[in-house]
Amino acid sequence: MAKARIRWRSWEPMRSEKAARSRKPLLVLERGLEVLESIGNRVSMAVDRESFSSESVPAQIASLSFLTRYSVATGEKKPMESAIHQTHRLCHSPLYDAVEGGFFKGVTHGKIKTSKLLSHNAQWLMLVLSLRGDSEATFALPMARGILHFLQGRLLLPGGGFGNAQGEDPAYYALSGNGRRQVEAPPVDQTLYTASSALALRALCEGSWVLGETEYLQMALDTFASLESWVEDSKGALSHAHGDRPLGEGTLEDTVQMGLAYLALYRATLEPSHLEGVTRMARRVIGKYKNPAGEGFLNAQLPAKSSGRPSAPLADPAPNARAASFLLIASAQLGDESLSVPALGILGALAASLPEDLEAAGSLGNALLVALLPMAVYEAVTDGSEAQRSRVLERLRQVGSSLIVITHRLPAPREGMQRLPRLIRYCGADRHEIVI
Repeated sequence: MAKARIRWRSWEPMRSEKAARSRKPLLVLERGLEVLESIGNRVSMAVDRESFSSESVPAQIASLSFLTRYSVATGEKKPMESAIHQTHRLCHSPLYDAVEGGFFKGVTHGKIKTSKLLSHNAQWLMLVLSLRGDSEATFALPMARGILHFLQGRLLLPGGGFGNAQGEDPAYYALSGNGRRQVEAPPVDQTLYTASSALALRALCEGSWVLGETEYLQMALDTFASLESWVEDSKGALSHAHGDRPLGEGTLEDTVQMGLAYLALYRATLEPSHLEGVTRMARRVIGKYKNPAGEGFLNAQLPAKSSGRPSAPLADPAPNARAASFLLIASAQLGDESLSVPALGILGALAASLPEDLEAAGSLGNALLVALLPMAVYEAVTDGSEAQRSRVLERLRQVGSSLIVITHRLPAPREGMQRLPRLIRYCGADRHEIVI
């Protein structure tokens, strides 16, 4: 069988002259590994506390996701061990519905809120899938299948897309499986929320990638078709949600999650057209949500002709950290260093005054990992056919790649085309070969 030569190179955030002049935030990033270590210690201490199970779900997910990525990036075992221990504990706690699958909304004053949100379960799914490669996380894949079963069985809407949540009903969820079959299930909020649907799309792409099941990718594509026709107009403008009609202007979080969804679709299909969506969302983040009063982004656009001064967006560091992470990934994927400039400024400002909020700390840590450590870049050279793209994607899945950026191009006329497509990975200076 033919072999593809694989070269490695490191990717680092690109700094333009404009970024170089913004010395204050970037000086903080220059000690970024120290900041990462501080975040790692803070999050680890919080996760190891008995009270961690009562934290908000976004804080739990951001913390555990950060520890998982931090462990992989640094080679330290303890953060991963803590993440696995706490995730396992939460999966076997009242927070998880062991009968039908899916996580409940959270804990308030010691009581379980029994509604099940699409956004939470999509994020839990991506988290447990990220743990599946560790020998201590034998629960991860069965748990992932349980969440997928809930999403498909309860929240999936006719024609594609997902409802926002299954309703609160403590009496129903207290029943056994046989008991539940005798009564009507709690109703589903069928409103299509942009950020939640984009998170579900990403989770389905990841599920298809890890499990090798094309059914989940088709569900992701159906969800995308719903988002594309209902939520995003021809100019890339977003609505926040859609019931019988568009509901409100999209937020920063909506735009970021849609951008990441486009990236997930590109990773899953290698269809270059999805990169156009990444470009639209990245430009929208920078153009529509920039804070006119200083650093960072606003979570909602200012009203037209507004003379008021916006509240400081860095008071909401979690969405700003997620926006910075998206822009850095988009910058590498699109080869557009102008996208990295505002991202590095935001991270520098956040790192200068570490947020106390656990969700924000975890989100900032995840963004700093993207900014400061080498990113794996895969280049697939195929003849453009669906069959060859499928072979590349299948091989990447088999080798368990954790890729962030994929470029795709047709062979140059002088190159011809091998019987098998070429796959080149860049990260560092070493050279490797793998069979495609």
